[in-house]
Amino acid sequence: MIGKRLIALAKAISDHEGWGPDDLKTLGVNEETPSWRNNNPGNLTYSPFAIGNRGRFAYFYNEDVGYFALLWDLFQKCRGMTVTSLTGNSTLGQLITVYAPPHENDTGAYIDYIEARTGFDRKMRLVELLAK
Repeated sequence: MIGKRLIALAKAISDHEGWGPDDLKTLGVNEETPSWRNNNPGNLTYSPFAIGNRGRFAYFYNEDVGYFALLWDLFQKCRGMTVTSLTGNSTLGQLITVYAPPHENDTGAYIDYIEARTGFDRKMRLVELLAK
C-alpha cells in the first residue's frame, strides 16, 4: 500500500533531485533542473509510464504522471518486484544506494539527507515503508 511513509520518502527524494518545494516552481527557481524539464520528480532513468527519454532521464506527460511513477517505482522496490536485489527486508540505506549509486552520487550525503528530511533511520526495513 502507498501510505504516508512512502509518500514522505518520495517527497524527500524529489526535493533532493531538484524538484523542490511547490512554491519554488512558481518563482522559476527549479525550471532548469532535469527533474522539472522532464516532469520527473525522482529523476528516474526508466519507467513504464514515461513517454520517452531525454538524455539519461525518462520524461513524462506531466508532473502528476512523473510523481506517480516515482511512487510506483519505490513501491515496487519495497516489495522486491524490480531487477534490483532489493526486497522488503532490505534497508532504506540499501534502497538509496541502489537509487543513487556511489559512482554517480555522494550516496552517503543522500542517505543523510533522507534521514534528516523524513526522520527515518537508514536501517529501517523497506517493508516498514509500506505500513500505514
